[in-house]
Amino acid sequence: MKMISPDGKVSIEAHPSKVESLLNMGWKEEAVHSQDKIKSSSKKKSKDEVKYGDS
Repeated sequence: MKMISPDGKVSIEAHPSKVESLLNMGWKEEAVHSQDKIKSSSKKKSKDEVKYGDS
């Protein structure tokens, strides 16, 4: 789990067994976006389209 230090300057990947103790020391959980909710608005072009364009 990603954790942010109390002063906000350091971000670490904490082992699950250490998360609770870090929270007690003032560290905060970093907001992580779920991959299920992230949608790409751009479409990838095939190799032929990139090479020859859309003609």
